Amino acid sequence: MIRNERQYKITQTKLRDLEKDLAQLDSPDPSLHPRKILARGNSLNILITELRQEITEYQQLRSGEVTQFALNSIQELPIVMIKARIAAGLTQKDLAEKIGVQEQQIQRYEANNYHAIAFDRLQEVLQALKINFAQTVMQIDIENNDAPIQQQSILNRILELLPQLSIEQLGQKVDELREQGEDATIQLAIWLEEIATGRSLQWVGSGDTRRSDTSTDELMHRELQRLAYRLFTSN
Repeated sequence: MIRNERQYKITQTKLRDLEKDLAQLDSPDPSLHPRKILARGNSLNILITELRQEITEYQQLRSGEVTQFALNSIQELPIVMIKARIAAGLTQKDLAEKIGVQEQQIQRYEANNYHAIAFDRLQEVLQALKINFAQTVMQIDIENNDAPIQQQSILNRILELLPQLSIEQLGQKVDELREQGEDATIQLAIWLEEIATGRSLQWVGSGDTRRSDTSTDELMHRELQRLAYRLFTSN
């Protein structure tokens, strides 16, 4: 990625040199094997395409055409910050003056993709660049190797829905059904709903389409089924 005018000029010069090299392949050295000429041409075309893309991106940013940036993960934030600076028409020196540091410090930050920046300094840079997040969503995925934590969360949720149930009773029932294996999820869902309703349930159908002919509120019914399924698939 081109970060400043100096890199922009260097990239333009490099692009012109590569284009000259590619043009010379139209009259190649007769001593070269055709495969080598083809391979050289392919390599040059790849490099030329990449440099053209970098130059076009920098020109678009510098012109102010781009004012919004998609951020899909926190790892992308450093690149977005650099793009935002360029789009705002700020040089590295301009940004340095805004947060009270030397230009070389901003150059180091950007060269290392802000990896070594302190959090309070990061906030200063974001404020100086006037970066606003239109939407912030954080998702935490618990991997299977953290199954005990995930299972505890599920158990806690069940106990919230069924306060009349003790953790000992629930744990004992889960262990009992896990040993049975087959239909453990459905049997647990039936048992939980029986506790919720205070009466025995008769279930009809087969597979995932099984339903009760009498049940608690439909939302409770679905939540219990979902929790029962997650409990037996989280390890």
